Amino acid sequence: MKKNVLFSLLLLTSAGAFSQNLKTPSVSPPARLDQQIGLTNTTLIYSRPGVKGRKVFGELVPFGQVWRSGANEATKIRFDRPVFIDINKLDPGAYGIYSIPGAAEWTWIISRDTALWGDRGYNPDHDLLRFKVKPESLGERVETLEFRWMNIATERAELVLEWEYTRVRLPVRFYTQDQMALLIESHLGDQAKGQDYYQAARYYLDNGLDGMQALRWINKAIEMNGEQAGMLRYKGLLELSLKDTASAVVSLNKSLDLARQIPNADYIRMNEFSLQSLSRTPAPLPAQEILARSIAWHDPGHKWENGSLSLSLYESRPGNGYRLSDILIDNEHGVFEMTRRQEKELIYRRSSPEGCEVMVNGAEKFFPQAEDIQTLRCKDNARYSNYYSYLWGLPMKLKDPGAIVAPTAYVRDFYGRQLYEVHVTYAEGVGSDSWYFYFDPVNFALSGYRFYHNESAGDGEYILLEGETEVDGFRIPSKRHWYTHQGRAYLGTDEVILKN
Repeated sequence: MKKNVLFSLLLLTSAGAFSQNLKTPSVSPPARLDQQIGLTNTTLIYSRPGVKGRKVFGELVPFGQVWRSGANEATKIRFDRPVFIDINKLDPGAYGIYSIPGAAEWTWIISRDTALWGDRGYNPDHDLLRFKVKPESLGERVETLEFRWMNIATERAELVLEWEYTRVRLPVRFYTQDQMALLIESHLGDQAKGQDYYQAARYYLDNGLDGMQALRWINKAIEMNGEQAGMLRYKGLLELSLKDTASAVVSLNKSLDLARQIPNADYIRMNEFSLQSLSRTPAPLPAQEILARSIAWHDPGHKWENGSLSLSLYESRPGNGYRLSDILIDNEHGVFEMTRRQEKELIYRRSSPEGCEVMVNGAEKFFPQAEDIQTLRCKDNARYSNYYSYLWGLPMKLKDPGAIVAPTAYVRDFYGRQLYEVHVTYAEGVGSDSWYFYFDPVNFALSGYRFYHNESAGDGEYILLEGETEVDGFRIPSKRHWYTHQGRAYLGTDEVILKN
């Protein structure tokens, strides 16, 4: 009898366990994106549908209709401080993010509604703002919808949606400078510590604010805390921003001496690099002469303007795999062609005086509203053409209209080599970055280069060139290795593939 009772209890227990709802993986998994921008904490909650072989925009997600900007519940965002979108102020709180996709224009909608399932019950009367943007086309397919923050600065950032071949941006502005002004004012009183003055000076330096005020604060920090490698380094950088090179050299050398005593390898490396960059002497030749000799080395047959260059490239990016690209730059006939293989996609692009062509996996009309989308993708063709023509047409491209070559070249250390440095900027409407090119003093081969978006902030990238090979009568670098200035993060390598 006891055995029967025990057996019955086991059956009941097992049945109860299996009677619960079967949990399966979500088709459109939920996601949460937390990001601090300036002093503002943001949280985005959304669900991530996949393409799964479908045509998304224009079919799965119709054009001209309100969309939840994701799957399942409507997408929502929370800010813990006030922000601006366009001219519209949003107070701290949570908001629903809807959109109206279109072939040539999208509309972002910020709504009071945060608890709807999708767009069921959507009420335009609850809209707080609408903001129109132009969609961008992507070169590779994004299989699963993704939101991310891009181009983050202390005062602004872009919330970006990417799915299938489309990217749309929502620019958001933050009150960071006003908030920091209040914080600094409240902290730099009678009870302020040296570290408070140091942090205030660092904030001013990093954001290009009043350099003299920042220098007074960092001097106060050093007076209170004594000379330290970090504080002296940033004092030197502030002095450089104020064009006081002599004082900067003194501060950086003091920082270097203290870093060696600790020792601190990072401060040793950064100070040595800064001091090497400051120790330059004029080159024996003017910049234009160095440039002319370099062009003669790389393009001995004078083919760039009236010839063509065919390249096969292996382009690797950490965390993003690799791609194989075949590039044709035919300046004689005004033709650019690119065939790119990445994972399971084959993308073909061609631009010529006759028009533009884009195909994915052999299909030309792979989008709904193909004509509108193709127009956008032809703009991408121009972007790719400019990108590859510039990089692989160097140094010949430095003769283009709008390139402003500084007359004086210098001898400078560039990652362990003494090279000729030529500074190039660009006329308004052509480019806004500041570029430095480095040439071998013997054969004048281009050996590397760097660029800055904001030189005082030390952003941008540097590129080391390795080896040299001949292709179609041109001498071109065999490999390009890309790094960031800040943190010296490795970004990738482009390598020329020689075909039999």
